[in-house]
Amino acid sequence: MRRIAALAISAALAASMVVAAQPASASGDWDLILKNDVPVIVDQHIVDGVVLTRVFKAVVRDSSGKKVGRLVGQQELFDVKVEGDDIETRLRTIIFDLKGGQIIAEGVSNYPSKSGKFRPGKAFTIAITGGTGAYVGVRGELVSILKSDGTYRQKFRFVD
Repeated sequence: MRRIAALAISAALAASMVVAAQPASASGDWDLILKNDVPVIVDQHIVDGVVLTRVFKAVVRDSSGKKVGRLVGQQELFDVKVEGDDIETRLRTIIFDLKGGQIIAEGVSNYPSKSGKFRPGKAFTIAITGGTGAYVGVRGELVSILKSDGTYRQKFRFVD
């Protein structure tokens, strides 16, 4: 009985975090805004200097800086760059493991092939493809913005 009550409270807190989140930008209505620490590379597969896959993780925080979960993710090189082209398309899968459940986001993003990293301040959007627990059935879009200190601002827009 205690375990069921604890799960119910945890799910309610997670759901209230989604509902209570206020927009932090005048450019749109955001349902949830989180930030994550500088990602740590867990594993990567590099051939001839080209990153084919990269697995990463990071601590996820709310706007006050409190740890609310973690993210795990993977990037895969999706196409071969054309000579003279400085863009690589990578498939990204990011899982936000939060109290009460997970939010899964996937999509492709273009990266500069020379650095293999986002440019600070640039926004990249991928689809929210689902969730578990308090986030079951969630869908929408995730906008990731790299900050100059290497951390990310993650903005979620959920749709019905």
